[in-house]
Amino acid sequence: MSAAENIVPGSILYLRVSFPHQGEFEYHDKYFVLVDHAKYPILLKLNTSYEISEIAKRKKESMFLLKKSIYPGLDHDRFIDCGTPWIMLLSLEEILQQVSKEPKKRFIGEVTGDHKREIVLRACKSDSFNHIQRQIVRSCLA
Repeated sequence: MSAAENIVPGSILYLRVSFPHQGEFEYHDKYFVLVDHAKYPILLKLNTSYEISEIAKRKKESMFLLKKSIYPGLDHDRFIDCGTPWIMLLSLEEILQQVSKEPKKRFIGEVTGDHKREIVLRACKSDSFNHIQRQIVRSCLA
């Protein structure tokens, strides 16, 4: 079985993504949790404590800590942002290509059942998710 076949909703992935910056695109490796298997899946970003300083002031209730001691593939403790769905960032095909090319680097593992339930709870309270996206989160991570 290939590494890409192991990717399921709840997978923690380390993906190369581009973000616009001053009119150009910059590429960075970032941690995400995959929510579904759609053509353009919903992703939830994992942030460092440094990255969340400003975000946390306005969205603290949508985040919780994923400890490196539970997820040894992470470089350090990270906060999952369940209040911001990342959609259209990468296609499922692009995700599978990255994981197939570098499986040990790109596939980190899967969130625990308790953490999946916490993601569902927090994402479904977020105003950033529409009704359909909330249904997707519930059905894929329940």
